[in-house]
Amino acid sequence: MSGYNIGFNNLNFNYLPSSGTGYSFASMPDFFSTGGLFPLNTSNFTMPEFSCFGGFDPFGFSSTGFNFMQEFFAAQQQQNMFAQMWGNFMELVKNYKMPQFNFNFANPAGGKADYGNYTQKATDLYKGSAEDLNKHLKGVLAGKGQKLIELQNKYGISAALLAAIANSESSHGTSPAARNKNNVAGIMSASSNYRAQATFDSVDDCLEALAKNLKNNYVDEGLVTISQIHEKYSPIGAENDPTGLNSNWGKVVASLTDKYNNLA
Repeated sequence: MSGYNIGFNNLNFNYLPSSGTGYSFASMPDFFSTGGLFPLNTSNFTMPEFSCFGGFDPFGFSSTGFNFMQEFFAAQQQQNMFAQMWGNFMELVKNYKMPQFNFNFANPAGGKADYGNYTQKATDLYKGSAEDLNKHLKGVLAGKGQKLIELQNKYGISAALLAAIANSESSHGTSPAARNKNNVAGIMSASSNYRAQATFDSVDDCLEALAKNLKNNYVDEGLVTISQIHEKYSPIGAENDPTGLNSNWGKVVASLTDKYNNLA
């Protein structure tokens, strides 16, 4: 085995064989290295060595001289340790506003971000009913189908797209921002320099702001398709997205929009 790769969110780390001791990190960020911001003993994250000599192996590995399952679960435990450590570090980045650690997860080489080719248009109006939409709306979004239809009629923005964005941004109406701030659209507060989510008097007010924003600042400026909207609404590599979730925004919103339109 020459090595293997594991990803946390959209950031991948490669494991390569070390000198007879197992698999270790080949690309640890500088801030984890000796003398870095968070110096660590990287031997804590050395993976057990899997020897491949052929033969039947239901897990895709073969091991000689060691108990395979013991190795396997030891490796899994250490992967979990790193995942937790990485999550804690990214919370530090977010909470203490360290832009120097704003990694471009989707484009580590600094190339142009890929926003896909999602050609569904914000102006392709939803043809279903409020009741149809309500089947897909939970949490604080429950029963908001009629409001979304009204917004479609007022601003000319697809109710299916509005529902898709709201569900994606609010974890289907259950996120802390949705429950505590009535913010179901991931709208950031100008007063926080766009680092914290805005607070609305009601979920209806937030949905209104979403539809108005899409009409005035996107469609009226020629940004009509989901891919075009993605690049401005949820830019990859944004400072307020330290964990790189923005990279999947277009794919998720396009999928949900198609689902709601097809089931109408």
